Amino acid sequence: MQWYAGTPGEFYDCDEATVVYFHPPSGNTHLITAFAAYLLRELARRPMTLEQLLQYAASATAADDYRSVSCALPGLLQDLVQLDILEQV
Repeated sequence: MQWYAGTPGEFYDCDEATVVYFHPPSGNTHLITAFAAYLLRELARRPMTLEQLLQYAASATAADDYRSVSCALPGLLQDLVQLDILEQV
């Protein structure tokens, strides 16, 4: 199963822990984590499996943080699906 953000959307990032994300198809605006925005930008370019996302996340996180990221990633993906920002293809 792959994850995909069909529309890149628009991000307003003030270099804080959260990012404002506008999803054009729905017209909704969401406050998401900076890490979720990081993943959405890549998933708008190409679909990825959970394993590919974990590898991608590993390149962006410190070794000490990788375990917590790998545990949190499935829940984060499900949260983005519930917001209709992300799709499983």
